[in-house]
Amino acid sequence: MWHYLDHQRQTIGPVDASHIADLLQRGVLNADSHVWYTGWPNWAPISLAWQALGFATAPSAARVPGLPLGSGQSGNAALLAPGQNPWSLGGFANKVTDLVGLERIEGFRISEMMSAVFKRYGDETIEAYFSVGLKETTPPLSQVTTKWPKPWMFARALALALFLYFGFLIAVIYMGAEIAIPALIITGSFAVPLATVVFFFEMNAPQNVSLYQVLKLVLMGGVVSILFSLLLFNLTTFDDWLGPPSAGLIEELGKLAAVIFLTRKLDPQRYPYLLNGLLFGAAVGAGFAAFESAGYAFMIMMEAQSAAAGNANIWLRGVLAPFGHVVWTAIAAGAVWSVKGAKPFNFSMLLDKRVLTLLGASMLLHFCWNLPWIGPFLLKFWLLGLIAWILVFALIQKGLRQLQAARDVSNTMTRGLSLAEVQAALKNRVNQINRGGP
Repeated sequence: MWHYLDHQRQTIGPVDASHIADLLQRGVLNADSHVWYTGWPNWAPISLAWQALGFATAPSAARVPGLPLGSGQSGNAALLAPGQNPWSLGGFANKVTDLVGLERIEGFRISEMMSAVFKRYGDETIEAYFSVGLKETTPPLSQVTTKWPKPWMFARALALALFLYFGFLIAVIYMGAEIAIPALIITGSFAVPLATVVFFFEMNAPQNVSLYQVLKLVLMGGVVSILFSLLLFNLTTFDDWLGPPSAGLIEELGKLAAVIFLTRKLDPQRYPYLLNGLLFGAAVGAGFAAFESAGYAFMIMMEAQSAAAGNANIWLRGVLAPFGHVVWTAIAAGAVWSVKGAKPFNFSMLLDKRVLTLLGASMLLHFCWNLPWIGPFLLKFWLLGLIAWILVFALIQKGLRQLQAARDVSNTMTRGLSLAEVQAALKNRVNQINRGGP
């Protein structure tokens, strides 16, 4: 049995799915109207819940003329599900997204998204999985899913990297093979950041970025972002009076500058999506994190004259890697792409409120990460990581809705409408998506 919000945002129900369908047909509800049933973590628009309702197709996204915006407005106006604790995980996520002006996360379950991790896939499937992103292998919009992707390759990438790492660990620690120390440092430092990038690669629903572009950004982005950050450290005095937390200001600027610098020659028409920006940022952030971890491990091994001491640092930074540089840079780059779209980059985009807000959020997360207080069981890092991933998932949701808007416009064009009608449809859908912020 379902509940729905009427045009005055009053909760009505319980009713069955056929009643919801009847209200849709009569124009009382539309695709953006919010519904909920017991067990769901939050309200969700019918455009996301249509399968759960048992509908054969998704309802039209067009609003019913004269229907008040309150009945279909998503984003910051979304409500807690009846009886939901505002300080539950869902309530906390809503507070985070509200604070930065992002739409609340709706219709998302981590267990469902990860449901494909333990399925079996053959080598041919994996080869085809990584063959996307070329002009010849990028699927048309009509074949692109706008639902939450179900990533699985990142777990296999992590397993392979850990297999290599533990092999070198046995050679160094238990067999005394010092010649394998560089391999231990490299595999240990890159294992988790690379697996996290593969996750972002899988979440890039338009499948328009090749593995070559990703690896290039990881390697070149790591070097360029470190050089930019070192240059900013030399040009400023933040670290003299702020100490380690100053890295939150300087390194986030350095990494975002590296993303912009390394993607400046890419065709903006080919990579217009917010999801592309998230992937580009994650790749550069992963390169920065991996090279930095390798450097710290080498320094500790040299100072302590102990491979075990350096390995302990690799372990700690590896466990925390998915919650740091990779996601911070993804958030900042995603914000830029939410403003940039298919246009060439210009510096005025960095002054957009949406970019400044999310770049500031990344800086603040990094700043707090480097503060001396940690708490029991690394509590500070888990809390900051949770906030960062809430922002990432909110941006992924926005990217999927942007992709849906592009599909709607593409479908509209194929129906033979005039250019003015297509432009009006695009403007309507873009305004609908941007109503909640970046």
